[in-house]
Amino acid sequence: MYHCFNVVAHPKGEVGGVFIRALEPIEGIKIMRRRRAQNVNPVRSWRVFRKRRRTSNGVKNLTNGPSKLCIAMDINKRLNGKNLHGNNLYLTEGEKISYPQIVNTVRINIDYAGKAKNWLLRFIIKDNKFVSRSLSKNETSCKSSQIKNQMTTNYC
Repeated sequence: MYHCFNVVAHPKGEVGGVFIRALEPIEGIKIMRRRRAQNVNPVRSWRVFRKRRRTSNGVKNLTNGPSKLCIAMDINKRLNGKNLHGNNLYLTEGEKISYPQIVNTVRINIDYAGKAKNWLLRFIIKDNKFVSRSLSKNETSCKSSQIKNQMTTNYC
């Protein structure tokens, strides 16, 4: 069973949240690799995994998907409902990203969601190699006003 990393981002009684699909590993790469190695499919040999991780792709593929991210960061049910201002798992302010660099795309792997599967509610940093899936040709960046209105319109 795999876990996902969702951040509740709203006051009590309202709806809203963020599903974190991937991250760019900056620190702790060695321990992330160790955690991921412990969770590889037994059919896949350690030699193949070790060879793959030596490449730049090895770091890219370390956390570029919801389950990979959770395994590498040791996120599981014990963290459910925990405050992200704590000592175990916390969020910090990162670099500023300008709106033209933020791209919204259709959500992925939710074919069961009917017309909602085409809503542009997946936000990524343009040209970032650590995303779980690259952009398709028809996906473009939104203007800041479009991003701010995204939750009510579901379209850019």
